[in-house]
Amino acid sequence: LGTGEFTIEFFFNKSGEPFSFGWFICNGDVDDSPDSVGYGIGYIPFSNNFQITLSNDGKGISYTANLDTEIGSPGTAGFWDGNWHHMALTRDASNDVRFFLDGVGKLIVNSGIDLWAPPSGKLAFPGNSEGAGDVNLAVEGNYDSLRITKGVCRYDADFTPPSADFAESGPGGIGSTGSPSALTIILT
Repeated sequence: LGTGEFTIEFFFNKSGEPFSFGWFICNGDVDDSPDSVGYGIGYIPFSNNFQITLSNDGKGISYTANLDTEIGSPGTAGFWDGNWHHMALTRDASNDVRFFLDGVGKLIVNSGIDLWAPPSGKLAFPGNSEGAGDVNLAVEGNYDSLRITKGVCRYDADFTPPSADFAESGPGGIGSTGSPSALTIILT
């Protein structure tokens, strides 16, 4: 994703929670030992934290959004309630990186880091199921409608999440925003 604006967003649902740390999405070099991550959104169950990782060299700078009182315990109302939830990670022109859950900002950090593209890296959605060790686990659940946009920050404040799958049309290719400096990839 480089140094510019971007948006990564998708929908997730699950009743219960993962057994150990897992990734919702990550771009990593699974052929390295230990595995390296360029960017990712993960979950740490023992502390009820979402982890955002950004890296320019694969070693990763991790930030956590502690949502212990908001996301609830397995089987209760909250994030693990079996309903669809929207997640988004964005960076704007001021290098503010934001994590949103259901359209509400949960974490903001300022980072102009050049997001690393590992030589043998793979975009893993959901998570990363290759290699050995907990770093490669995907958060188990149902995923839908991944949209990655390079060159556009779609959300820089709280918003109402989309209510339907993302459109797959526009000039310049599947899911293009029509801007020559933006590229959007959509998986539904």
